[in-house]
Amino acid sequence: MRDLFGRVSTSGLALVLISSAFIDLELALDLGPWHANAPIADIAALAILPLGAWTIFRRRGVPMPILPWAALCVVALLSLVNAANPMQGAHFVLRKIAFPGVAFGLGVAGLVSGRVPPRTTRALLLAGLGLTAAVSLGTSLGRLLAGNGLWWSRIAGLTPNHKTLAVALAGALPLALGIATVPEGRDRAAARAISALSLVAIALSMSKAAWIGAAVGVAWFVPRHRPLASRPMLLVPALAVGLAALTALPLISGSRPMLDAARSRHSLNKRAWRLFSAHPFLGAGAGTSVVVEAVTFPDYRVNGVDAHGVVQKIGGELGILGLGTWLWFTGSAGLALWRRREPKGAGIAWGCAGTFATLHVELLLSTEALSSTHWAPLAVAWGLAHAERRAPQPTEGPR
Repeated sequence: MRDLFGRVSTSGLALVLISSAFIDLELALDLGPWHANAPIADIAALAILPLGAWTIFRRRGVPMPILPWAALCVVALLSLVNAANPMQGAHFVLRKIAFPGVAFGLGVAGLVSGRVPPRTTRALLLAGLGLTAAVSLGTSLGRLLAGNGLWWSRIAGLTPNHKTLAVALAGALPLALGIATVPEGRDRAAARAISALSLVAIALSMSKAAWIGAAVGVAWFVPRHRPLASRPMLLVPALAVGLAALTALPLISGSRPMLDAARSRHSLNKRAWRLFSAHPFLGAGAGTSVVVEAVTFPDYRVNGVDAHGVVQKIGGELGILGLGTWLWFTGSAGLALWRRREPKGAGIAWGCAGTFATLHVELLLSTEALSSTHWAPLAVAWGLAHAERRAPQPTEGPR
């Protein structure tokens, strides 16, 4: 029975990590008058949830901070007093806020922290990153050869925007770089190759959010003697300058695709501010952003209808209370991972902390906050950091 549970856990984790970046790779069913659909990664995470929760219970593992996430869910439910359609908002709270915290924060993180061996988790993670990088690179090359350098491209059945693959790669990059710095590890060479392939794919994606994420990930390890991540007085101003430069780049370059994207973001930001200013304490209601943008089309919109930034998303929909509980959750989780890092700026636990930082920098620009593209690498980082702490990984030379 233990072997069966182990095989099911590994298979489920493999599905999560290999498919998490492909948000349109989903299972859809027509149930009478209802149409149900969900990404494969979410379905796999739900399937292994009982095993992950049991692992946490039996081995006294450490799930991601439950209390602040539960508080965020409560605030989201309270925000529905301001929603135009409370029933639709309640579905959003259960599906987009409560679900990832439970399925990934308990299920996936629980398995990674206990039942699935760290070496297996690392191999599955690298396999998922390698596949994602290959698909992203192939799509970008095809787009560039066709002369569509800065426009986004849909990949049928995988993602509505190829740039989401690069954002996913950048978020998990520190994990791969952390594996690559383990002395004489069996997967060290593979991690180096996949890290290099990921960086090329990110560069060719023309995604500014992915570029910033990759810069943070690399800064977590460079220079080797004292990484920039250990010098926040230097890293934070550099990051601010980089964000300002990329914000001004559309005006400097005069590129039509960049200007269209900038105008679209401006429209989305104005919508978020209107929602927040109307209901600053509890927000306009969970899930309201997409509905309002789709109905009113304020000013300009060329792509996407959801808030491009976690501050805009949480602030507009859940108000000050929502932002407070979100900061409580991220602060608690980030501090725990920081305390488990290695002191010399290398290794897997250092990479776990780097992935957490990179993911949350990307959230300032992207729509991934409530998606498996964010939660899958976050859960792996949490689980691996705790697994490595309980059982330090020995040198893995040939046996």
